[in-house]
Amino acid sequence: MSIQKKSLLTLTIVFIISVALVVISGVLLTPLIDQKEKEAIILEAQSVFNQADDVFLYKTNKDPQSIEVKASVLKEKTQIGFIIKAKKDNEFGHIEVLVGIKPDDKISEVKIITLNQSMYQEETKKAASEYKGLDITKLTDANSGATSVSIQTLDDLIKDMSQAYLNIEKEPTKPYETWFGSDYQIESQSENITQNIILKEVIKNQGFVYTIEKSGYYHNAEGQIRVVLILDVNYKILGVLLPEEHYGHSKGSFYTSVLEYVETLINQDLMSFPDEFSGASENTGNSRRLIFDMINLVKEEILK
Repeated sequence: MSIQKKSLLTLTIVFIISVALVVISGVLLTPLIDQKEKEAIILEAQSVFNQADDVFLYKTNKDPQSIEVKASVLKEKTQIGFIIKAKKDNEFGHIEVLVGIKPDDKISEVKIITLNQSMYQEETKKAASEYKGLDITKLTDANSGATSVSIQTLDDLIKDMSQAYLNIEKEPTKPYETWFGSDYQIESQSENITQNIILKEVIKNQGFVYTIEKSGYYHNAEGQIRVVLILDVNYKILGVLLPEEHYGHSKGSFYTSVLEYVETLINQDLMSFPDEFSGASENTGNSRRLIFDMINLVKEEILK
């Protein structure tokens, strides 16, 4: 064999070995890279849902281009919510946002990860906080009344995340699954218990759900609020829901503030619930007091 042919054969062998090494390295390293990325996403999920221990990642190829991450958040293999992360550029820089979503489609948290903007930073943060508590499925045309490029970019991100969330093919869930598990049974239902308690549902061996409606004043107007009060068998408060479509008081940041108030009521013993309202705030005191009174209506009914 000539020297020229030997050299050509040697080069061919070296090329084949090099390609093989690249392929093998890719196969070996890709799972490590993917695992590191997943661990980073789990940490992000924990910043919104502190009980999270795993995530299930969805593909984003059919979502708006701004979507970086879309995942179901898990605790001991049970879904406890969702996170979506998105990033968008504008002429002043870029904004990156992480949103947490509860199983009932309500936004639990809006975290601005990066706010690379030269102006209106505090206003943009305030606008982001006002999305908390809203139904993400109804925000495909999100508009917070943007007064700056930064807030408009934030609105655009919320729109994109709303669409990405709607693209998730979710299995239908039962309304009280979050509190009683997927196999709960409604043992009985009683309507119009009193003028204000419009529905009582008995959850077999697990608890009760009361739906209450009542009107009250807020600012210079009057409106009706619906409260869904979820109790365990010992009358501990598991959840207090304020369905947005039945919330007749001020929305936006006022609604968010009231949602934060009802979160403080969770785990309280209804039988020890105070009779006198305290802790009124300047802007939402009337709404909070109304909800407080509605919960006491249930307590009074149980004690009859």
